Amino acid sequence: MEKKPNLSRKDFLKIGLIGSGSLMVAGSALGKLILDNTPSEDVTDNFVLPEITKTPFQPEASSTPTPKCTETPESTEIEATNEPSPTSTPENRPLVDQFKIAEKIDLSSGDPMKWLIVTNDNKAVLTPSAKAYAYTVENEKNNVFDWQNLTTYTYLEENGLPVVWGHSGIPSLFFDHWANLLCKPGDNGYTATRAEAQKAMLANIIGASVYLLQSPDAAILPMSPDGIRNLDPNVKTIKAKVVAGVFIPRWQVMSNLDGAGMPTNKSRVVFDRNGLTVDFVTNGYNKHTNDVIGWIKKVYPDDPKDHGQTSKLFSSLPRPNLVLAKFCLRRLAGDAPAPDIDADGNAVIPASYGRFIMALEVQKP
Repeated sequence: MEKKPNLSRKDFLKIGLIGSGSLMVAGSALGKLILDNTPSEDVTDNFVLPEITKTPFQPEASSTPTPKCTETPESTEIEATNEPSPTSTPENRPLVDQFKIAEKIDLSSGDPMKWLIVTNDNKAVLTPSAKAYAYTVENEKNNVFDWQNLTTYTYLEENGLPVVWGHSGIPSLFFDHWANLLCKPGDNGYTATRAEAQKAMLANIIGASVYLLQSPDAAILPMSPDGIRNLDPNVKTIKAKVVAGVFIPRWQVMSNLDGAGMPTNKSRVVFDRNGLTVDFVTNGYNKHTNDVIGWIKKVYPDDPKDHGQTSKLFSSLPRPNLVLAKFCLRRLAGDAPAPDIDADGNAVIPASYGRFIMALEVQKP
């Protein structure tokens, strides 16, 4: 029997301040504009593959398809070894062991999960349910990560850390409530500027507690943040802490672009107007799927004008016991409009304007 999560008095007070269900972040005003960030079909089969326990994938009945766009990281940038992991005993097994977290949460099992974040400013935001899958050749063929299937999709980056992709754009998608929280951090319902959003992230998201909840039966997962007080004993739960986060804007001013306007190995983010603007999602983020931590550390210098303090947050990463998460964000106030079609030929809808990358450090039980 699983133990109930070890919530501190502070965490319980935060949840209590919010109320049982009313604290869920309101759905996006994007209506039916959907994000589908499935990896491209020609992704090579060089991921670390999880042990498959539920195949073939059986998608849920879905509604009529609506407009969507596809995030297509280049296949050459998505790599991982197929070397077997060292044999370990339960006593010395790491908290994050490929797709399994603390021997409780399995990001490749297909079992439904929800994540609850309890922010530093007393907000508790629960995700909708999504079935947790990992990259496999079979899952690619079955288009498991189609947004209508209500799934998350996990791969291992170059350091062996799991990276969880999730959708946003409408309230039923896994990271939509969290995307709203980042874009509208205040209580007035207005979309923040990038500087305001970064300031709020540093104050309220970095250091926040996150509870990962999973069960084969989605019906016993909590329906509201307050539900974590009285979890069904069959719900597996682990606690993590947000230790890093970065907004990836559609447009970014950079130095040392090449003759075609593309970043080079010497290109760095600059925080004033003395540089050249590049589609940072297409020509940065999408090209560094597997080495995302190394890329962030390389392109973000330590600069007092960086309101997100990116270099400081990511300088100590990677380290053990981390889980990364990535999802799309809409345009923040003051951002320049996005192109209709990006350099990879993908439609850029409002829900896919930018990206957010966060690092969670799993806490020992």
